Amino acid sequence: MQKEFKQMLDAIGKWIDANEGGVAFIGSFISFDVKKEKSKDDIILGYGSKEVLEISLEKLQKSLKEEKENFVNW
Repeated sequence: MQKEFKQMLDAIGKWIDANEGGVAFIGSFISFDVKKEKSKDDIILGYGSKEVLEISLEKLQKSLKEEKENFVNW
């Protein structure tokens, strides 16, 4: 695991602690080695109640369908 990703996970842990666990998020992180044309890291995260995460995924799918560009940076 890249040290930068470890730092991000540590920051997420601190955010969860600061909010006493009252948070929810979904994340998918992939880093690529362009020269070798393969992924270096491929990590999916989820935290929170299953119901809230399902709602978030539905909203994300809707937003992606409505997005007109091929590259997303929200």
